[in-house]
Order: sequence, then C-alpha cells, then structure tokens
Amino acid sequence: MKTKYYVLVAAASLHTAALSGVAADDITTYSIPKGHPPIPQTATAASGATAEGNAAPTRWTTPAGWKELAPTAIRIGNFLIAGANDKKAEVAITSFPGTVGTELANVNRWRREIGLEAVDQGGISSQMITIDSKEGKLYDFAGASANTVVVSLPRDDATWFFKLRGDKAVVDGAKASFLDFLKSVHFSVDAARETAAPEAVSDPHGGILPTIDNATAEPKWDPPSTWNASQPGPMVVKSFSIPGGNGEKASVAISVFPGEVGGALANVNRWRAQMGLAPIGRGELPQATQSVPVKGGGAVLVDLANPNAPSGRPSRLVAAIVPHNGSTWFYKLVGDDSVVTREKNGFVKFVQTVRYP
Repeated sequence: MKTKYYVLVAAASLHTAALSGVAADDITTYSIPKGHPPIPQTATAASGATAEGNAAPTRWTTPAGWKELAPTAIRIGNFLIAGANDKKAEVAITSFPGTVGTELANVNRWRREIGLEAVDQGGISSQMITIDSKEGKLYDFAGASANTVVVSLPRDDATWFFKLRGDKAVVDGAKASFLDFLKSVHFSVDAARETAAPEAVSDPHGGILPTIDNATAEPKWDPPSTWNASQPGPMVVKSFSIPGGNGEKASVAISVFPGEVGGALANVNRWRAQMGLAPIGRGELPQATQSVPVKGGGAVLVDLANPNAPSGRPSRLVAAIVPHNGSTWFYKLVGDDSVVTREKNGFVKFVQTVRYP
C-alpha cells in the first residue's frame, strides 16, 4: 500500500512541512484561496473550494489493487478498482458546504443510482463510523447488478462523502479494503486557513456538483441546434459540446444537488477560482451576478471572463444557479471566449425554458 501526502501551500505566507522519509514524487502541492479550501483539479492544480475551514485530507493510504487517479474539480480523492471480466468499481471523496440536503434525500439518491426504489425515513439503515476522530454514518446498498457503500461525514461547516460504487462483485470484494482506507484518512487542521492566491483551472467540466442520477426525473429541455450531446462526465446529468472555428470550443454541463449547496456566494467564488479570478465578498455579489426569470421562479446568472487563461486563449464562463423543489440545478457554459460569447444568449434562453418534472 502507498501513502499519499499532500502539502497545502499558502502563497502569501509559505509554511514548509517537514515530511521525513517521504520521496519527492509522493508529494503534491496545492495553493489555497483564502476562506475557500481546495477541491483539486489535477495533480498540480487546484480549483476553488466551497467551504470555509474545510481542507483536503493531508494523507491517506491507498490499498493494494486500487489505481489512484488524478483528482477532478469535484473529487478530492479518485480511485479505480478493476475486477474480473472488465468489471470495476470507483471510490470518490467529495466535500460540500453545509448539510447537503436531508439524510432521506441523499439515501434515496444513492438508491436510485443503482436502480433501487425510494424508501421513507423508517426504511433507512446505517451504522456509525469514525474517520480521523469524526463521527459519520455508513450506508450499504445492494442493487441487481451494482452496489454502493457510502459514508456521510459532517466536518466543521461541510459534509464529506466517501463513496464506493460499481459492479456488485467488485464492490463486495473491496469492502474490507474500503474500510481500512477510511481508517487511514487524516484531515489537515490549520493549513486551509492560510492566505493564498487561487490557481486557474481549464477543465470544461470543472466544479460540477453531484447529480441525482434518476432518468425518470430528468427535465425536458430544448438545446440549441449548435449544441452536440456528449457523454456526461462523473456527476453530470447532461452535457453538450459546442464547436467553434480554429479549434476553439465550449461545453455545457448540467447537474443537480439537494439543498442550497452553500448558496450563491460560495459557488460564484468556486467558479471565479476556476477562471483564475480573485474571490469576492458578499457585498459584491449583487454587482457580480444578475437575476433572470425561469419557469417557476428565478435564477442567479454569473458571467466570468479571463483573457489570460491557462489554455493560452481567452476563456469565458457563464453559469446559472436554479433552485427548484428543494434542490439546486447548476448550468454551466464554459470554453473559449469567442464560442461562449456567441452561445450566451442561447444558453440563457435554454435555462429559462427548462421544464421540470
């Protein structure tokens, strides 16, 4: 087994951690925006984070047979477990601000993901589990062909999720190592409270929140003719690719999560960090966003541009936050500035005409 270490670096005040006996290639360095701890995007870049006082784990031990993949804009930890006959499972570590919906809403979301019917509060079964001295709940779901084992762990002002999901035989065989893995997770304490500058992130699907994976509840939408349906990434309900000239492009990603998911300010600052922009305060939010009418209510729209994007071409991000029926829908158009500018009006109209079940 291999222990992965993370050094959390503050740009304004650098604190060097002495990790005796740890090889240089086992250390990954991230920068942390003040008050917005990171959800890493790649092994060398961090996106904006979502919960004050909530840092990424400083270390864990990867079990033998697990392939540790690069973190994504939403997965702090990301692992693949291969089984026989092309069967597989994944382990994901995620963290979001607040309580992230009710226990019942989360349980039924996890059940639907593997084809199980919803239950009422009396049908919930869980057991207590401790991760780095914090108490959480472990849930175990068995579907017809896929199983899920997931831990929900409140920490400071956020909720962490540790999720093992995949083909039934692989998940069953990995349960013991998953529990050992959870025992190895240790959180940092003070590093995330240091001052730092945000890193820029260019992933077109960065920052997408976990989906309620239930095809029967999918809204009705009418995308513009210039949008091409694409395979949704992890935790994305629907995605589209949009071509432009000279190799330029953009993409649209849609996701949904129960509850407010931290509110508008946390999510706007998450997107600003992804674009390499400084976070804003609550008093600046009205000037940084606008309200647009949607069916059944209103949405918060944000438009962010960075002429000095990591891609070497000007980039732009337009996103909408739409509360609906106790959940929050996120729509994001991001890519090369010329393509996003061309598609913005169609994107806003698309968001406004979505028909929810």
